[in-house]
This record gives sequence, C-alpha cells and structure tokens, in this order.
Amino acid sequence: MGTGSAWLMMTFVMDNPQASRFEVYDDGALAGFVRYRIRSNQMRFLSTEILATRRRRALLDLLLRQVMAEARDRRLAPAVLCPVLHAVVRRRHRDQAGAGRGAVRVPLLRRLTPGQALRNDLAEREQYDSLRLALALTDLSPREAWQAAARLHSNMSLPELERFLDGTGYLAGIDRDILAQALNRRLEQLDCPPLAAYSC
Repeated sequence: MGTGSAWLMMTFVMDNPQASRFEVYDDGALAGFVRYRIRSNQMRFLSTEILATRRRRALLDLLLRQVMAEARDRRLAPAVLCPVLHAVVRRRHRDQAGAGRGAVRVPLLRRLTPGQALRNDLAEREQYDSLRLALALTDLSPREAWQAAARLHSNMSLPELERFLDGTGYLAGIDRDILAQALNRRLEQLDCPPLAAYSC
C-alpha cells in the first residue's frame, strides 16, 4: 500500500448536520471544515476553515471532492459561495484544462442589488447564481454557451445572454432552463456534477 493510500485511510470527511458543516479529520483530530446550508434544490457552501498547519492543499482537495459528491448524491446543485473553496475549484479546473488551453478565469459569484435587472425572486436569484457558476466551470465562452443553447432551440440572442450574465438584463424562464441544460451537458462531459439549477 502506497503512502497516499495510507494517508487517505487516516484522513476522512464526515457530515456534522447539527453544526451544518462537513468536517475533515486527520490522524483522528479535526483538521478543517466547510459550513453549508441547504435551500430548495441547492447545497450552499458558505465558508471553509483549515485548522491543520500541514497538508493544507491535500485537505482542501479532499474536502472539495467529498462535499461535491455529497451534493450529487443528495441530488442538490452545489453553490460555492466560499472564496476559499471557490479558489480550489478554480485551481483544479485550471489544472485539468492543461497548459495548452491557457488560464481559466472563474469569477466569484456576486449578489445582485435590488436595483439590478434580475427580478426580485429568490428562486430566480438562486438559479442565476448557479448558471454563472456552471458557466465559469465549463470551458465555454458566453458565445459558445449561447450557441449550445441555440442548438437546444433557445430563442435568446447573444446580447440578451451577455446582459443577463452581467446582471443588467433578464431572461425568460424557458431560456434560463435551456441554458442550464446546455451547461449541464458540458459539465457532464468534463466529469463534473450538473451545477446549473432549473426554474422548476
């Protein structure tokens, strides 16, 4: 048995539902955790803390794999709102993309202010966040995402999609759902869980 396998045997992640967090243990001691909250069809990862002083990167990678798998097993769309975990997602995606494809910029999710164009509906705001995260984790540009949605018979224009992604425009529910379908198909091709939520 290699040292990597031995390390995994001594290190594990478990759910602590009373504290609403996933905890990673190393050598029997609490080494870090991810706080989460479940809302509707989403599992939101709110904050991450690593208490250990060694193997921090390995612990973060293990936490990410386990919390994403847990969300998938519960059929919930993961929403990475935590900057620490988001940076791990960005690094892993950049590493997987390969040096030949260049660096991938993954923007942090941002909340819309009441004056912006997205309607003040919690479900729509959650779907908006999930669509932006899903697009960020694919290798698709907004134009390529629009083309993929058009192949699924979306009637939105590219400027409409760009304004929606910028938070200055609105998309009808049918177009948001078609976009979600297109993004989830691409994520599945990348061996990622479907992150884009649907409106119903």
